[in-house]
Amino acid sequence: MRSLQQCQQNDVLQLTFTSSSSSSGSSSGSSSSSSSVEHVQVMQGWDGSSAVLLRKGQLLRLAVAAGEDAGALQLTALGGFPAADSLTVSSFPQLAGVLPALHAHAGELPAGTVTAEVLDSLEHLQQQVVADAAEWRDGNAPGDPVKTQLQQAVFTAGELAAFLQGQRGIALVQLFNGWEPSKGQPIYNPLAIHMLEQALAAPGVAFISSVAPGGVGLTGILYADREPFASWAMHLASFGCQANAVAGSAYYKLLIGQLLGYKLEHVLGYVASSGEPASAQLQQQVAQDIRKLSKVKPQLPWSASDTNIRKHKPAAAAAAAAGAAGAAAGKGSAGFGGKGGFAKKAAKR
Repeated sequence: MRSLQQCQQNDVLQLTFTSSSSSSGSSSGSSSSSSSVEHVQVMQGWDGSSAVLLRKGQLLRLAVAAGEDAGALQLTALGGFPAADSLTVSSFPQLAGVLPALHAHAGELPAGTVTAEVLDSLEHLQQQVVADAAEWRDGNAPGDPVKTQLQQAVFTAGELAAFLQGQRGIALVQLFNGWEPSKGQPIYNPLAIHMLEQALAAPGVAFISSVAPGGVGLTGILYADREPFASWAMHLASFGCQANAVAGSAYYKLLIGQLLGYKLEHVLGYVASSGEPASAQLQQQVAQDIRKLSKVKPQLPWSASDTNIRKHKPAAAAAAAAGAAGAAAGKGSAGFGGKGGFAKKAAKR
């Protein structure tokens, strides 16, 4: 693995913050230490004296200290990210109103000393997806191993890489989590914003905002601009589907999992593990509702250079979504759920 001084743009660093404290009144003068680990993205590689990192909602300069602390690493805040005029915010204008909250999400830097280690890179992640996109395309299978903290940190970026490689027709990105902000803002997971903006600028890609009921969350739905993905994306947005929330009923778990392209057996296994197995009747109902959205069968991998494609007609797509939504009445709460349990099986932190 490369040294810190060799870090490049779009590398993933592990920062370890360590603080020490002494026990007051102790005759032995004992002390204890605690540490915390975070994964961050390199925005500007090492230039001989420092690098710029993205930690949560803040850009930070990581440099080697001089003077009394010569040789130690120090972090200096540079400002909030993304900027109001960024491609992310201009594409999803609803973000403008919550930017201050996103930027403040980082809070104060942990006290104590910091060490940094290069763990991964965007190039390596993309190579993994090219070699086998299943992890970022198929959803979790029952019994799959728990993801490591690093795997979880770059998972959204991997899903977007699979999408851009044509292995997925739809990808969800949680832009703002307002219902449980203490759990973090997934948009700041390493490489997520970079891959999001790459997708927003890519040919053949369209996108739509999905606002959670009550405005407590915002998800970006990116999709291949063709059928059936366009109609499916419109339907997901129609009930405020959120990337990092769990659907509230077996019906919506089954529906969302299939619209996102996860393997049916994986979706059924997840639904069963939630305590409400999908009956044959429910599976048939979901299949019928999906067919109402679009009669076109999904074709993967997709490519922007494809010529034999059917573009969606907005009015027809909206009518289909409305019809499917009506058919879904009484199927339980969507709970504004998204990929949640299908793809977010993470180690406890």
